[in-house]
Amino acid sequence: MVFVPFTGVDNHRRCVSFGAGLLCHEDEESYVWLLQRFLNAFGKQPTLVLTDQDGAMKNAIAKVFPMSKHRLCMWHITQKLPVKVASDFANYETFKERFSDIVWDSSIDIEEFEERWGALFKDYKMTDNNWFKDMYKIRERWIPAYFKHIPMSGLMRTTSRSESQNSTFNQATHFGSPLVYFMMSYEMLMERQRHKQNVNDHKDRVTTVRTETDLHIEEHAREIYTREVFLKVQKEIKLSIYACFPINSIIEEGVEISTLVETNKSKRSAPVEILNEDGEKELDWNIPRTTSTYTVLSSCIFIHFVTFNKDVNSAECDCFYFQHYGTLCRHVFCFFRKHNVTRIPSKYILRRWLKDLIPIEQLKKKFARGDWTDETNVAANDMFRILYECISKVNNDPIKLEELHNQMKEMKKNLDEECNEPMSKVDVLNKFLGVTTEQVVKIKNPILAKTKGSGTHSRIKSAKEKAQIQATKVQRRCGKCHQAAPHNARTCNQVYSKK
Repeated sequence: MVFVPFTGVDNHRRCVSFGAGLLCHEDEESYVWLLQRFLNAFGKQPTLVLTDQDGAMKNAIAKVFPMSKHRLCMWHITQKLPVKVASDFANYETFKERFSDIVWDSSIDIEEFEERWGALFKDYKMTDNNWFKDMYKIRERWIPAYFKHIPMSGLMRTTSRSESQNSTFNQATHFGSPLVYFMMSYEMLMERQRHKQNVNDHKDRVTTVRTETDLHIEEHAREIYTREVFLKVQKEIKLSIYACFPINSIIEEGVEISTLVETNKSKRSAPVEILNEDGEKELDWNIPRTTSTYTVLSSCIFIHFVTFNKDVNSAECDCFYFQHYGTLCRHVFCFFRKHNVTRIPSKYILRRWLKDLIPIEQLKKKFARGDWTDETNVAANDMFRILYECISKVNNDPIKLEELHNQMKEMKKNLDEECNEPMSKVDVLNKFLGVTTEQVVKIKNPILAKTKGSGTHSRIKSAKEKAQIQATKVQRRCGKCHQAAPHNARTCNQVYSKK
């Protein structure tokens, strides 16, 4: 059967599994059924869905999640680049570098992408390539410039998070394992995931990250955000001091518009020269608000515009960092520092990044065997705590430690005599499944199914794989001309005579 997990990101920016399904076929009907079960369990459609270019999955998502934004994995698309263009021209590495600069850059807008894409294929005369034409038609599904307004789209650009989770599941089970063994392994992995969540939450409660500035807004961010999220916010706050500088502000209809210069160098004295549309230097920093009317004479200088509405206490930046990642950017923090804003406005604090997002009651330790209720869970956790405290008190006294050890062994011996025999493996499985083993098996094994692309050892190799295999082979040399060529000494003269 085909295992299909649903992977997302928690408040610690870690990969987590929301659920999973087992399918006999990877067709549209099966995916529609699985997505419908997911929707019934969670009650709402996800904002963003990231998959590969599977046609059946695409149709199923459009039917079940019509309100969700479906995005394609950029890594799977860019991996096809060598096969599609390597044979067309020799200057492939330069083309690949320019291509990657365009498709992976999340800071450019749609107009700039369209301009750079057209210039690239015009320079390399690739406008007639059918594969690039198809990729351009679906550019809204994989180019970052079209996803700036989608919340959290910056966290999910490839399926690498899902692939990482798949690797974890592959380590816990093997081909041909019984379904019961797989389910128990899955439960074990979910317990491990809950444990990591507990560890990260505990670390947030008992430890504190050192602040690196004197700004009160950094203290506020440390109070509300988890450790991993705060470290990202802290970096933006630091860069708002050392890499962003306001140069101009105007007020239009009660809204203040500030122009900021950003440099990727931390030196404040870095020279900045800006030319207006007439080619003259703008010495008074009166930069127009349209990015097409000025030229910055440095590759490490960027211009951004921040708008602030004091009436509704809102600040927006043209980099769309908040929409992309869910936290404020360095440009907004620079503006807040200018206006002495000491706390992050509540409208820019997303609940998904806060500490203790999941209630502690939902992350209590669950035991794999036995009927464990809330009362028994509380009692067991208290017993673990008492035992740990007792061991800690006598840890430095070998005599008392030995006495405690003997008392525990005596207690276990008495329990073994008073309590029933432990359940056998068959009884444990029966209790886990909620049924008893029957002598006559009425349920047949599931239909064997392979994932798409699994293939066999005799599958057809792609052009990329053939080229890689050919490159590793040692080419034979001609015995006459002593060159690595596709001829030998007998056919050497014939080859040269044909040339």
